[in-house]
Amino acid sequence: MGVLVAAVLGVLPPAVGTATPSTVVRKVALETASLVPPRAAPALGPGGSIRLARPAWSARRVVCAPIRFTTLGVVWRQEGGEEIPARVAVGAPGRFGAMIEVEGEPAEAPDPGTPDDAGLQGTPPVWAGEARCARLRLGLPEEDAIRDVRVVFVNTSGTATAPTLLDRAGDLLARAWGMVTEPFAARGADAASAQPALITRAEWGAKEKLRRCGPDYAEDGVKMAYVHHTVNSNSYAASRSDDLIRGIYAYHVQGRHFCDIAYNFLIDRFGRIFEGRFGGIDQPVIGAHAMGFNTGSTGVAALGTFTSATAPRKMLRAFKRLLAWRLDVAHVRPTGKAVMISAGGSAQKFKKGQQVTLPVISGHRHTGHTTCPGSALFRKLGPIRLAADARGLPKIWSPARSVEAISLWQAQTVQLTATMSEPMSWTVAITDALGAPVREFAGAGALVDATWDGKRSDGTPVAPGTYTATIRARTTAGAQAREAVLAVVVNP
Repeated sequence: MGVLVAAVLGVLPPAVGTATPSTVVRKVALETASLVPPRAAPALGPGGSIRLARPAWSARRVVCAPIRFTTLGVVWRQEGGEEIPARVAVGAPGRFGAMIEVEGEPAEAPDPGTPDDAGLQGTPPVWAGEARCARLRLGLPEEDAIRDVRVVFVNTSGTATAPTLLDRAGDLLARAWGMVTEPFAARGADAASAQPALITRAEWGAKEKLRRCGPDYAEDGVKMAYVHHTVNSNSYAASRSDDLIRGIYAYHVQGRHFCDIAYNFLIDRFGRIFEGRFGGIDQPVIGAHAMGFNTGSTGVAALGTFTSATAPRKMLRAFKRLLAWRLDVAHVRPTGKAVMISAGGSAQKFKKGQQVTLPVISGHRHTGHTTCPGSALFRKLGPIRLAADARGLPKIWSPARSVEAISLWQAQTVQLTATMSEPMSWTVAITDALGAPVREFAGAGALVDATWDGKRSDGTPVAPGTYTATIRARTTAGAQAREAVLAVVVNP
């Protein structure tokens, strides 16, 4: 009977498994001079830039979007590296909600000179639910020149145009009938690889045509992981997580001109893990989440704000599952240290080329001028490290070769080493480009140490080429660690 009534009204409830709503992005330019605070005397520069003699909050501006929006952010060009906070309220003229303050995140950005780097600064994306206008102020810094200010409005819920009476009636009926469903479902975990359940880009509705460039990969693999928070509301419904992520994706690409979404993974408050940047979840994809330290790191963002609010237990458990698996793929110990080289940038703490030793699982504040991932979540990094370290044992850590190539005529050798989570029986198998066996070493203990001289088991030299050394280990109870693979070049 209810379906018949809805059919007469022309507002049938949405079918289960309907297509992902379109993402709509609109930008509204602000005249920079209109942001000047009362009684301030700014210096005017080229391109309409302004520069204040002392820090001050900008004049309050109300900006209405040409669409209904679910996410917004503010972007600008800036000469200088000072962080610019923003105060934002959403709603409609005369009906705005409370002002919230969000930090500018200049450190949550690409490495300088990379394809992601378009020279734009910006606030984090702000989740609005459903709104038509924003009231905002920017915290203008001292002496930094600001220009090209734009408000970026994003709609990811299919409601970019104002809903009709029938649309609203259909929505109410659908909710009453319980027909509002999840647009995705997490894939089950792969027990063999200990990969956690994951929601893919296709499942959360990433439009691949939106990507501008990439993916790019770190030659030396993943050495560490950064924990971030996205600085949005913590009260979103389970059915809106994908809307939030598509909003972040669109803002990063079309607002800040990144190649793709900045993060490699995202985790919502319900403990669901989402694939982030395109290029392969087990590959060393270079993100745009930690200025100066994107190469060699993987970025995981908590969907929400955890400055004082405690991250939900399900979210923390997801961090432990994800980082245990992802760092095991890279054979990096979660409780260890990583040696990183800064790529530079105005909003991080280290000079270009500076060598920095960091916790393998770091908060963004370790290297960036930021409070990310919020003090409450930052305090949980210790337990996350310990849990990731202990999960999925046994493990092989830090596989290494003493040299990349050896020369037969110089009688050179290569030392192949690794550490293990516990004493195990181990082998190092050398194979040629076709996978044929060449040499094998075996031993037992908590350390792998084998030296290869470029010869076969019978003592004859191998042909020049690239060879693979595969390290395998097994406990006395039969549990097998994830194998590690190293390449060795043999020159004539």
